[in-house]
Amino acid sequence: MIDSGLPLHRFSAIKHFAPEYSDDELLSFLQNHALLLRGYWVPKGKLLYPEGGIELLARNFVLVSFNKSLRVQSGELRKLGGELANRVKYFLMQFALEKLDLKEREMYWKFKELPDESFIKDFPIVVKQQEEIYKILEREVSGFVSVAGKQKQKSIKNAVTTSGVNSALVRSTNSDPPATSLGEDPPPRNMTMSSETRHALPIALKKLFQTHKVCSFQLICQELRGLALAKTMLPKGGSKIDVDAANSLDVPQDELKAVLGEVACDIHGCFVLKSSKDDLF
Repeated sequence: MIDSGLPLHRFSAIKHFAPEYSDDELLSFLQNHALLLRGYWVPKGKLLYPEGGIELLARNFVLVSFNKSLRVQSGELRKLGGELANRVKYFLMQFALEKLDLKEREMYWKFKELPDESFIKDFPIVVKQQEEIYKILEREVSGFVSVAGKQKQKSIKNAVTTSGVNSALVRSTNSDPPATSLGEDPPPRNMTMSSETRHALPIALKKLFQTHKVCSFQLICQELRGLALAKTMLPKGGSKIDVDAANSLDVPQDELKAVLGEVACDIHGCFVLKSSKDDLF
């Protein structure tokens, strides 16, 4: 039902079509397959665009924008420019109505529905959990949008790969990968990861989780990418541990995920440190 043509779904309407399920059962399903936006549920991007790409980026930009405010200024599209701006406008038309601010003499997009305050009031824990997910999503979107504002969308991959990151990780960041049971999968039989990187990576990951209590796989890749950039751009290239951990970008993703699974738990596609007591999910 949630991946039907309607962009927004009230929880009360979902319950009407699935009366045999309890609230907890429905919410568990929704948190696996949807995001909460102003009290409504919208399908996760990976359901609609499993291959990722510019459509997923544009849609996530719109979701993040309306999660922050009920209004999006039309000028934001001009900052994006190019094909990305066109795709963002396409999704704005699904979630909002374009209006004129008579005082400011500027066009803006207004969220087409009033927030579902009843759901927000009845399920505050779910709302808080979803806000943590939006924080991750905003960091991911802002990184690509800052590049897209200066270059055409097709140049984004080149901008990332020239920083020393392999194309496999570019694909992983553009897409929304399905959840996997990382904590249960054994390491690959023939690991190409060096012993130095194998030793350093868990240490670096634990430091990462001290800063970000909840991380998506994309955010983890971005943080490791930051270590890689420090390695290539800074005079001393950072600490030995950071440099060795950054080398994990050069190994197959299944090896990186195997080590990640030793350190963190995968909960609905988001990761928390195994020993952490801040597991919100």
